[in-house]
Amino acid sequence: GNKVVTTRRFKPEVTLQLIADHKADMLVAVPTMLHRMVELPPDVIAKYDTSSLKVILIAGSALSPELSTRAQDTFGDVLYNMYGST
Repeated sequence: GNKVVTTRRFKPEVTLQLIADHKADMLVAVPTMLHRMVELPPDVIAKYDTSSLKVILIAGSALSPELSTRAQDTFGDVLYNMYGST
């Protein structure tokens, strides 16, 4: 019963817009994608309401402590690192 929104190519600002438009509660990404999102200017990030996010699930490669901190500063305490959990 959950909606899944996918795109052909990742674009950080478009992803923020899709989160806001669909009131997404989960984002599944790799650290590079998350890095590109938090690297957007603060005024661009602020244009989009991402408060619906309950989980940002990161996997695929190692998550650096710095990126973890920046992501949590940007999106709140919703980051889950699943890399290496097998």
